[in-house]
Amino acid sequence: MEKSKRKMWLMIVPALLMLILVPIILAGCGGSKTNLKLTTPFSKTEYYLGEELDVNGGVLTYTDENGEESVVIVEESFVTGFDTSTSGRKTMTIIYENKTVSVSYVVKNFRLGEYRATQVLDSDGTPSGGEIPETTLTFNANGNFVYRIPEGSQNGNFEVDVNGKIEFTANASEMTLTAYYDNDCIYLDMYGDGSSTLVLEYVG
Repeated sequence: MEKSKRKMWLMIVPALLMLILVPIILAGCGGSKTNLKLTTPFSKTEYYLGEELDVNGGVLTYTDENGEESVVIVEESFVTGFDTSTSGRKTMTIIYENKTVSVSYVVKNFRLGEYRATQVLDSDGTPSGGEIPETTLTFNANGNFVYRIPEGSQNGNFEVDVNGKIEFTANASEMTLTAYYDNDCIYLDMYGDGSSTLVLEYVG
């Protein structure tokens, strides 16, 4: 009789251990079901130096432990690693419920705002010593510029590449000019032949 009891316990104990351990092992192998995806990207992924983060358009889909999905509008507080103090191709991180998503963006080597002419350079890069034309250029976030001289003003559109090369076209004349940005200055080839460069400094 005693042997039968002992035999029965030897069969029951392993069975109980299996009932306890198997769910734990399976849960460990399965891992967390939570997931985070950026299902609708930000409207803005290109920035200029000094611009602030714009999260408009960004929508997340979060999946919880039970597999339930929820739609979440991205807020600025979710984002870390955003920086427009220097130019280049960069990555910011969205954090929600301890899950992360990486988002690429570009900061172009250019600063929006107003620039005022301060000097004219000859072809060799030295100051010409001549009269500095009273000129201002203003660039805004919509891709428009205004060119002002005492005789009047013109406006048009501009484009900047990641390295700071600027191409702007006046609406009235449809003439396209090329300039370069460097350290808060614009260098504008006045006649298109490199003989004279107008330097305009950033004023805000």
